[in-house]
Amino acid sequence: MVLLSGVFTATESAAVAVAYAIVIGVFVYRELRWSQIPKLLYRTGLVSAKVMFLIATATFVGFLLAHQKIPQAIAEHLFGVSHEPWLVLLLVNVTMLLAGCILEVAAALIILGPVLIPVVQSLGIDLVHFGVVMVVSLAIGTIHPPVVSPGALFG
Repeated sequence: MVLLSGVFTATESAAVAVAYAIVIGVFVYRELRWSQIPKLLYRTGLVSAKVMFLIATATFVGFLLAHQKIPQAIAEHLFGVSHEPWLVLLLVNVTMLLAGCILEVAAALIILGPVLIPVVQSLGIDLVHFGVVMVVSLAIGTIHPPVVSPGALFG
């Protein structure tokens, strides 16, 4: 609720939530020791670095796809299948389900979003609706086998 009120930005809200969690963990629940905090910060930095590496790699792949005009080829192929918006959304849904099985959601959004947005715009599909379909399909795909988590990739 604090974020919606404008008191904090999203990043500031996260920092306040961390401070609150530390205070509650140390003083209320007494399960967290001050000596554990450096190790927790180190582990947090490692996980953040792994996610940022995935996003950086996905951004580079997205650039390569755009440079090689892959989005245009995919758009032409989808238009060759059908000009019906519901059928294109169905194909996108199945593609996202499969992509979610092998890609991290953020990476899939960065790679596939710019590829598919021109297609759905030309069909008159609302971008908010498309975004919801994409995110939900990827999220469902991540919980189905074969699940490849970043932890499995990076140890």
